[in-house]
Amino acid sequence: MARSFSQMTLTEQIFALKDPLSYLFSIVGINTGLPAGNILSFGSKHPTLAAIADDPISAAVKWIFNKPVSNSYISTWTKYLENTWGIDSSFSEKAAQLILAINQARMQFTITSGYRSPELQKVLVDRFKAGDKTVYTPLAPGKSLHNHQSWLGNPASLAIDISTSNPAAAGQLARSLGIVWGGMSDPVHFAIRGGTL
Repeated sequence: MARSFSQMTLTEQIFALKDPLSYLFSIVGINTGLPAGNILSFGSKHPTLAAIADDPISAAVKWIFNKPVSNSYISTWTKYLENTWGIDSSFSEKAAQLILAINQARMQFTITSGYRSPELQKVLVDRFKAGDKTVYTPLAPGKSLHNHQSWLGNPASLAIDISTSNPAAAGQLARSLGIVWGGMSDPVHFAIRGGTL
């Protein structure tokens, strides 16, 4: 006998929803701004992949460019990147599109850096010189697009660092969106095309 939604365990209820990730975040008060449904279809009990192209990267790019993406999702992520990570308004919309495309391609991701003060940039350079393998070839303070400031002196990074479960695929997505990728020597680095300090 099938149980009603209210009789299911919390886990069963989450997987019965069309967009369990946003539901989980909403429980703890985080609005992801991701569109419901994404590229995954969830059955009554367990998630199942449905209608995924053989190439999930191409599917994600097509989703960003062809599927009507609500402006509220892009706007939510754009403001989040500007206000939380200090990303310049000239780059935040592209960065938001990249994050949504990474999500659509089913990659796990973590934003690790946006704006960095020259002091923080120096700390990264020193860590790299000391042999810290978690730091990818940082530029000198004042030379990185992460150090960019507005004419008022406010954080306005022209780059964002995003660690993903598939760096090469994320790089492919970035290039398709007109974003410069740092390559495998700096796989977390994504920047505005033609950005200068």
